[in-house]
Amino acid sequence: MGRTRSIWATLLPLGWLVSVTASAGLMKIFSPAPIGFLAIARGLDARIAAGGAPAELKMWSAQLFNNRVDAVVTAAFLVLVAIVVIANAHVWWLLLSGRHTAQLHEEPYVSARAEAASGPAAFSRPTLASFNDASIQLKVCVLALKTASLNGSAR
Repeated sequence: MGRTRSIWATLLPLGWLVSVTASAGLMKIFSPAPIGFLAIARGLDARIAAGGAPAELKMWSAQLFNNRVDAVVTAAFLVLVAIVVIANAHVWWLLLSGRHTAQLHEEPYVSARAEAASGPAAFSRPTLASFNDASIQLKVCVLALKTASLNGSAR
């Protein structure tokens, strides 16, 4: 049982966020009120069919296209959210049922006594030469410059 007794502390907020996200996305796509993307698109279709000034038709056509794109993007987002939740639920099920063990990718344990015995050199800041990759060196330089400018030490 162990840590599974506290699983509600993670699943309750997750359930809330997924339900709010899914319901808001579905409402934004399919709502018949004028807030739904498809309802707005139907209204714009009717306006375009009824005709109007060339500037209005151009504007309505652009809005029609934008609402259809918004509906597709929102639907894709909802599908991606569902894929992430379902894929993770599968992994959680395998872990909780004992069919799979958790693969942790952590640094090996180093005791505080070993760090203290190695002296203050273990806690020194890394130098630029300690990074091998040129792109990492560039990122470290940029980060150092940003930090210096935030601290007001660079002029």
